[in-house]
Amino acid sequence: MNAGAGRGGYASHADFVRGFVPAMWLAAGLAGAGGLAAVALPRVRGLTDPAPRCENDARDAVSAGALAARHATMADVLEWLVPTGLAHIEHAWLTGDHGRAGPYPGLLLERTDRPGLLVQRGELLVYLSRLGYPAKPFPGCPEPYAAALRGDWRSAADAWLDEGDPYEHALELAGSGQVEPALEALTILDGLGATPAVALVRGRLRELGVTRLPRRPQPGTLTNPAGLTDRQLEILRLVTAGLSNAEIAQRLVVSPRTVDHHVSAILAKLGVATRREAAARAAEFE
Repeated sequence: MNAGAGRGGYASHADFVRGFVPAMWLAAGLAGAGGLAAVALPRVRGLTDPAPRCENDARDAVSAGALAARHATMADVLEWLVPTGLAHIEHAWLTGDHGRAGPYPGLLLERTDRPGLLVQRGELLVYLSRLGYPAKPFPGCPEPYAAALRGDWRSAADAWLDEGDPYEHALELAGSGQVEPALEALTILDGLGATPAVALVRGRLRELGVTRLPRRPQPGTLTNPAGLTDRQLEILRLVTAGLSNAEIAQRLVVSPRTVDHHVSAILAKLGVATRREAAARAAEFE
């Protein structure tokens, strides 16, 4: 799409970009306020670099979301309407306040029903199903969205793990309706600092009859620049020492999958792609 064609009320293309792109990153705080917005809403990655951070305050996040919505409406560009709308829909789900979804469920259902938007429509339907809307896979629906819409949470969770997205992986585990996967999800989300999702999963575990939940990470564990917990710092040291995930699991007497999740969270928090890059940053936390 020609960006200029979608400027709406903007006086120039420069105003169009300046007005909207920072607001999109701030809108990430809708789901990630109090945590890692870039992890909580990976759909907005890459829209601008460097990315402005939303303050850890839900009111700032909501205000930023309203700003993003205003600019998205003015621009009327699908590439920006879709992530803005998804941010509002996810926020509505996480808070249990369906009104926060605004007009986006109907708007995006209409606007994504066209060629070239299979991924966006798949993600939209998954989040709408979490919000309580009836949704099912459509012809050409890509994975892992198709698995999630079929109710195959395990396949969807495994696919997200393979994709290297611990947040979505955890959400699929949390949606299993089973205690053990939900507890695993809680560990991952706590590690990511995804506070709203943590609260939601804790509520679900209570509904499943779990009366003794794992303790929340203490504030002292989140004081390092990357927000790594004490356990993640311990695992990072072992990664730096050259141990494999299986060896770390044996050393710490935990399951290899738990270590996999922690390593994924560490990479995400450090903003790196490999264990070697993570190890190179380890000295910062000593």
